[in-house]
Amino acid sequence: MTFNGLNNRLLCIGVLSGTTIIDNIGHFKYIHGVEESASQYLTVLNFINSYDKSNDLFTEMIIIFEKIINDSYESEDIVKVGRFINSYPLNRLVSNFFPKEVNEIDNIISDMTADELKLFINDFKMQSDNDENVEVLIAYLSYYLDEKRAYEQRMRYVPSTEEKAASRFDCQINMRLNNEARFHAIKRASSVRM
Repeated sequence: MTFNGLNNRLLCIGVLSGTTIIDNIGHFKYIHGVEESASQYLTVLNFINSYDKSNDLFTEMIIIFEKIINDSYESEDIVKVGRFINSYPLNRLVSNFFPKEVNEIDNIISDMTADELKLFINDFKMQSDNDENVEVLIAYLSYYLDEKRAYEQRMRYVPSTEEKAASRFDCQINMRLNNEARFHAIKRASSVRM
């Protein structure tokens, strides 16, 4: 199964918690979990629904996201939400309504760490009025924060080139010592038999 095939498969079945994938050439991909992104999607969909009442799919998804947040969902709800998330990524939904703001935010936060982004979100909340536009942008930032946290967590366990080289060197020394011990054991065993 290819990297994109696995990504689409996980989204279509609706993973509850976020999943990280690193393909063969080292590209990182984070698949947002249904439970962790439910409140963010609900905020954005409620905002969209207040402007566009004609979209029945979004109305249905609002109901399902509310069920997920209230922990009263069925397994088929998770599958529907997984397919919806696959078809409508949150960043695309938000950028349709706030293209300039999303572009500015992306430029500002692209080099931030997860901790810096968390502080940025808190400052953004403190300096902004509590209107629905701000709530949508905060939901977008929180969605992006989940990705940054997952990336940093995953990269903590990925060894550097120097660590890999040191590990290979240690492995080669251990193999050489094991081979010498085997040779010595065979030599002793053959001398005892004679």
